[in-house]
Amino acid sequence: DVKPSNVLLGRDGRLALADFGIAKSAEAATRLTTTGSVVGTPAYMAPELARGEPASPASDLYALGVLVYELLASEPPFRGDSALAVLHRHVTEPVPPIRRKVPALPAAIDAVLARVLAKEPAGRPTSCTAFAAELAVAAEETAKATAVCSGCHADAGAKVHFPRVVKPKTPAGLEDRMRLHE
Repeated sequence: DVKPSNVLLGRDGRLALADFGIAKSAEAATRLTTTGSVVGTPAYMAPELARGEPASPASDLYALGVLVYELLASEPPFRGDSALAVLHRHVTEPVPPIRRKVPALPAAIDAVLARVLAKEPAGRPTSCTAFAAELAVAAEETAKATAVCSGCHADAGAKVHFPRVVKPKTPAGLEDRMRLHE
């Protein structure tokens, strides 16, 4: 269940994915629930899951793509008035170009996001490592690009940059619970 609330930041700055329970639930649910029911968070669900197909590593990669999109645009690519509306958009609508929301980003970012958020699993990168490599190339292009940075006080022609990640304060006891899962 790849989504922001399940991503934890360790003391060493490493990210960890929590809440694998839904994966087991989803696997069981595909055999035990009625046709057309799904288990997951609609904003992060891959189109094949919304269609009732089984989960795969490509489904998690899609969710990771939604998470990256949200980190860059401050909102997921698809929204709706209901869970069903969001799922329908994942299945039927093209990914909104992120440059509509963050014009300072180069086209390379849109291309990488369009690939990881492909409607069919076969159209996505083959692994998270491949996705990270594509994103790194696009980020390198971003670092070299010149444009006005939206939302900051940069002069025209300033280099485009990704927002700086600030480590949040860890709630009391969370670090101990995280260590149990290392």
